[in-house]
Amino acid sequence: MKKIMVAIIIMLLSVSLSCSKEKAGNYVDRGIAQVHAGNSKEAIALFTKAVQIDPKLEIAYLYRGNVYNKTHKYDMAIEDYTKAIELKSNDASAYCNRAGAYALSGNSEQAVKDCTKALELRPNYAMAYNNRAVIYERMGNAQKSIEDYQQAARLGHEGAQKVLSAKGIKW
Repeated sequence: MKKIMVAIIIMLLSVSLSCSKEKAGNYVDRGIAQVHAGNSKEAIALFTKAVQIDPKLEIAYLYRGNVYNKTHKYDMAIEDYTKAIELKSNDASAYCNRAGAYALSGNSEQAVKDCTKALELRPNYAMAYNNRAVIYERMGNAQKSIEDYQQAARLGHEGAQKVLSAKGIKW
């Protein structure tokens, strides 16, 4: 009888945890809809609710970081991207996004490091090459900038292709 009671309790806890994760995911979905509707404040509130329900839901931190970045709250974006990386250390997009927030907040060196890490995780990540090219360009390192623009262009990044074409450089 005791074994049956323990099994029932374990089953109920599993169902409860599953419902919580599903509920957190619903908040993320609603937050994404609010992002598309242009309602950043509501999106942040929904992503926040998702991480309150499931503090290990990496995607909620990533999306909330994107909204913070878009609304020029770079320190908060960096915090959320860092949390996403702590939860899923092999997520190249989290490193690439955090690089953008670092760059916009004026920390170019850390931005380059994050782009480089993103490329270690995903070697054909055109956006990371392009972002690093922009950062190198702002830092005055024309050679590294052009090399990264060329690699991004070869990988199909249209923005990098346009930059190189405007400069008369082949990729």
